[in-house]
Amino acid sequence: MFGLSAEFFSQPYDDKQKYAISEGNRGYSCMNREVYTRPKKGGDPKEAFNFGQFKDDKAVQRLPQTFSTFEQDIADFSKICYSTCHKLPDLLAGALQIDPDEGY
Repeated sequence: MFGLSAEFFSQPYDDKQKYAISEGNRGYSCMNREVYTRPKKGGDPKEAFNFGQFKDDKAVQRLPQTFSTFEQDIADFSKICYSTCHKLPDLLAGALQIDPDEGY
């Protein structure tokens, strides 16, 4: 995934901008566009490509060629990340000796 990301982000700005982030928060976000950690400094010094949902292992958004070639791999990776994110709270609760059934 890091290699695919590097390949996409190394493309010229105009090529990446064809997939500009939409109102649904899907697509390419250019350098300094997102303002989460540095609001007083003009935005975060990063680029991003936000994927939406996958339905039947197909992206619901238009993908650049860099990503569409590996759509199944990205869908599989997305499932692994989703599953991991849902396991982390229970693992953390166990490490902190908190009963996950009692809530956090």
